[in-house]
Amino acid sequence: MQYLDTQLGDVVNDLELRHKINVELDNAALTADGKGSETLINKQLKDLTLKSALRLILEEQALTYVIEN
Repeated sequence: MQYLDTQLGDVVNDLELRHKINVELDNAALTADGKGSETLINKQLKDLTLKSALRLILEEQALTYVIEN
């Protein structure tokens, strides 16, 4: 995966397509933290699990994820 100056919303869309999963951004939490779906992501990843990729993508922005259902 390569995301260079890619908006968080576009990263989410790409991950949904690649892994055939639903990903929902918590826009209220993002806004409260001064971020949004337009937050830029810069990360190149290779040969990682989805879990590891999410952690690395999000930790750079001090964000996290929650798995439900």
